[in-house]
Amino acid sequence: LLSDDQREDRRRLSEEVFGDRLQEIEQVDRSIRAASCPDADWQLATMGTRPSHQSQGFGAAVLRPMLEQLDQQQETARLETSTAANVTFYRQRGFTVVCELDLPFRAPTTWIMHRPPKNTP
Repeated sequence: LLSDDQREDRRRLSEEVFGDRLQEIEQVDRSIRAASCPDADWQLATMGTRPSHQSQGFGAAVLRPMLEQLDQQQETARLETSTAANVTFYRQRGFTVVCELDLPFRAPTTWIMHRPPKNTP
């Protein structure tokens, strides 16, 4: 948990970086959090691969150990993506789309995906 000083520092930095768009960004974030999508044991963070290195297996290599661990522990995962190509990537790894959100302020469509654990022998 963040201290009051840390929250204030985060707020000040956000205002500096996003300027007058901060309220829009916060509203988009609230829309995503308010969506009626199933919860999961784990919320996976954003990851990415430089365009020049895509389709070489780097993203899959980073994700694989986490998914194996979740399978062993029989835990679910959830993530968000706003790139249609990522939906295919994650589907190939057992995720399904549980929500498709059209967000305010011309924010990109965002897909919330969920993955149940695979049965492990």
